[in-house]
Amino acid sequence: MLNALRLLRFTDDPDQVFTPTGIKRITRQAQTSPAQHKGKCMSMIASPTEFHLSIRVSDLEESTAFYTRFLGVEPKDRTPRFSTFIAPELRLNLVLLVNDSGKPLDTYSLYHIGLGVRDKAAVLESYFRAKANGTPIVKPPRTTWRGTPLHELWLRDPTGYGIEVYARLSPDELASMPANQEPTYLVPGTEPSAAPKHV
Repeated sequence: MLNALRLLRFTDDPDQVFTPTGIKRITRQAQTSPAQHKGKCMSMIASPTEFHLSIRVSDLEESTAFYTRFLGVEPKDRTPRFSTFIAPELRLNLVLLVNDSGKPLDTYSLYHIGLGVRDKAAVLESYFRAKANGTPIVKPPRTTWRGTPLHELWLRDPTGYGIEVYARLSPDELASMPANQEPTYLVPGTEPSAAPKHV
């Protein structure tokens, strides 16, 4: 202990120490107490840079072709067991994996994958592109008002996972919310047909 004190002791300046070769400044990491974060929501992860998602698929070749069109990028890596997509603008690292369990995949637990786009026009453009590619349309473009108001489009990937393409409403669009808050369909003729009347 005495030897350690001879080699290193603090000066009156808490950011300076005596060392055998002279006085040196030290950098201290900021330390915060739980009280300083009271009422704040802190991320568990420090400085995140990329979101990585790995999902198992029923048909790797078909799913790889689908996500190539969906993301607009070719796979970065492709093997008989997996395909990897890097979408820098989304900070996304998506890996598709073969299903080698011998059991059907559970598409219920992963409720859906969401992709936010710029505005209502982008949702509509995505709809027409998906339709031209033969992608199953689960819900056509519509504006929903309950919960979080969104312009949204729902698709289905080859495995059966749901995909939501959505845009948040502008203040002007929010101001036009109908009193009954029923969905507004954005493409004429895509509204659900009225239920048949029983006679």
